[in-house]
Amino acid sequence: MKRLAAAALAASLLATGCATRAASRPPGTVFTGEVWTWDENESTVTLRDGMEQVRVKVTPDQIRGLRLHQVATLRGEPAPPMEITRYITPAIPARPVPRGPVDQAVVDGIVTAADPRGRLSIHSQRAPLHVWAAPGAEQRFRPGAKVRVEIAVQPVDMVPLSAGTPAPVDPAASPTGPSGQPGDYSVVTGRVMGVARNGTLVVESPTGPVQIWVPDRTKYKVEQPVQVRTFVATTAP
Repeated sequence: MKRLAAAALAASLLATGCATRAASRPPGTVFTGEVWTWDENESTVTLRDGMEQVRVKVTPDQIRGLRLHQVATLRGEPAPPMEITRYITPAIPARPVPRGPVDQAVVDGIVTAADPRGRLSIHSQRAPLHVWAAPGAEQRFRPGAKVRVEIAVQPVDMVPLSAGTPAPVDPAASPTGPSGQPGDYSVVTGRVMGVARNGTLVVESPTGPVQIWVPDRTKYKVEQPVQVRTFVATTAP
């Protein structure tokens, strides 16, 4: 989590500086860059072009169909830097403390890709899912396999550890569930990187962003820290 906090702080400082340079651009300017985050509630998209990062206010129709890390060209006006709460500093280890109710969902889908390093891509009627799995996932989940994905999301507060307290264990993925049932279980704690109108959340993780679905997207905002638990198991053909 120290790494995640350091990245959040660096990104916020970079965004502040770059937004200052972008502020001189008039409304209706064309912006091109890698899609870094977006927020459909505020109709903003953050683009990265090399070392420059800019937050752009766009029309809602331009957000529909965006994909994380795609290179996109958008027309809009610079948005002011988003106020980000600093939960921890890079030098202070912290642990996630859950708060509020857990959002739970069960989604049926079909595996479209499985990475040996432990990444699963799943097509579902709710939204495309990208979740963390244990190494060797390609041996357990073949493309075309039907799966059931259990999702639990909960906001967390990052609380600094007192002196002498052991650092929390890094998030992990396992080829079995909490009760030993077959299926891949993972726990990820990170910032929300994107919120889509269809309920999709993009959350940072040690293996790259995960993408999940929640019943109520209005509870979440970009940069908010959350804990995501997923359990993926094959179902009968």
